[in-house]
Amino acid sequence: MSKGIHLYKNFNSLSTNTTAEYIASLQSFEVRDSDVFLVSYPKSGTIWAQQIITSIYELDGHVTEYFTNSQKMPWLEWVWGCAGGAYTRRPSPRLFTSHLSQVLMPPGLMDKKGKIVYLMRNPKDNMTSYYHFSKTLAGLETPQSFAQFFEWYLTGNGTCLHLHYLPNDDDQEESSDKTLKFEHQTLNVQM
Repeated sequence: MSKGIHLYKNFNSLSTNTTAEYIASLQSFEVRDSDVFLVSYPKSGTIWAQQIITSIYELDGHVTEYFTNSQKMPWLEWVWGCAGGAYTRRPSPRLFTSHLSQVLMPPGLMDKKGKIVYLMRNPKDNMTSYYHFSKTLAGLETPQSFAQFFEWYLTGNGTCLHLHYLPNDDDQEESSDKTLKFEHQTLNVQM
């Protein structure tokens, strides 16, 4: 495990972005009915989807007081974004981005509160993109080869997160009315 990675309940994160205590505190995070969560595995087109979602909300007159994607649609798991209760004070609708697995997300999301936009990407394309991206992360262990990265990717070691994707099939029916699923390649073709 790389020195710059923080592990909490099988979730790897940059240690500069979060703490175990903060991730645990999300279990008491109050989800509003108007909240929107963009959830994806890293390198799935998250920033692109963030831009699309924030553009839609800007057309409706929301999030215009913020300047960057990370301000308009902050990362739920990054501790610096919630400093001093900033998330709680945000006006509705609040927009969030996350790479967290379902078990680490605020329980209110599974209680029919909020909306989820789930972005997926072909695993081969995702892994290739993530491999090249991981070589640019300063201070983190760089894979020596694609074969090593492939092993990390499948096991959740190194700079990789454990694969987390959607809840199991039994949970899908319950969440289907508030979960919108997009595939990266489908969006490319439709745009």
